[in-house]
Amino acid sequence: MPDPHVRARDNDRDQAIELIEAAFVDGQITPEDRDIRVGNALTAISLGDLEVLTRDLQRPAGQGFPGAPVPLPPQRSGRSGAGLVLVILAVGLGVVLLLGGAVVALVSGGGSTTGSGQSQVAVDELPAPAAEADTFQMTPAGVRRFVADYQARFGTADVLAATMYADGRILVEVPARGHPNRHEDWTYRGAFTQDGAATTNAFHERPIDLRTLNVRRLFANIERAERTLKVPDARFTHLGLSNIWSDDVPAVNIHVGNEFNESGYLKTALGGRVIRAYAYSG
Repeated sequence: MPDPHVRARDNDRDQAIELIEAAFVDGQITPEDRDIRVGNALTAISLGDLEVLTRDLQRPAGQGFPGAPVPLPPQRSGRSGAGLVLVILAVGLGVVLLLGGAVVALVSGGGSTTGSGQSQVAVDELPAPAAEADTFQMTPAGVRRFVADYQARFGTADVLAATMYADGRILVEVPARGHPNRHEDWTYRGAFTQDGAATTNAFHERPIDLRTLNVRRLFANIERAERTLKVPDARFTHLGLSNIWSDDVPAVNIHVGNEFNESGYLKTALGGRVIRAYAYSG
């Protein structure tokens, strides 16, 4: 077993969570035990912490202890690599010859018709590749892109509040430059658009550094909220980042609901620690 005092990596925590989830599916642990273990695995500091959480669980075949080195894939022989290079060169030569023949045909045919009367398509008539749309998706990659785009657009990672919706948009309150008691409202859908002039901070919000948001644990907590807040057929609807006077620390409020307006929410810290669960009580 690896040194239990070595600090755990995110990959080590993920391995431990996979083992806990597998044990839950196998009937080794109860749903309550699963939730406790997963929560502790998300905040584990050392490999020893993870070992305590998984030492009594049966491991699927081939799965080692979190923190174990991952074997490298076998090296291919030089002969097979050379063969691959030859195949690539042959395919490339064929493509060049094919394109060359097409250009000659277009030039000789004047870009109009062939001898059989069929239309020739000029090169400039081919459709241009579609540009990537400015859209936002509520995924780990989407949230990380939002944080990077926010810093690039506003020159800071500080935000007064942010609300992320499952339907692909984020509403943000951006501190107004030179006016500490004001903010501007912006909407992000892959690009930023301003929603109005600067207004006063009615709730005395304090800045939140978006870089301190643990995205991996955020999405683990979204899954936990859907599963544990006693909302039938729960689906994530939105989450809010806030740091108002009544909060001891900057908070993330993760909301889930269903088509009957039954809802609950999970309050966590930016790092992922669960502060309180507000389950549906209907």
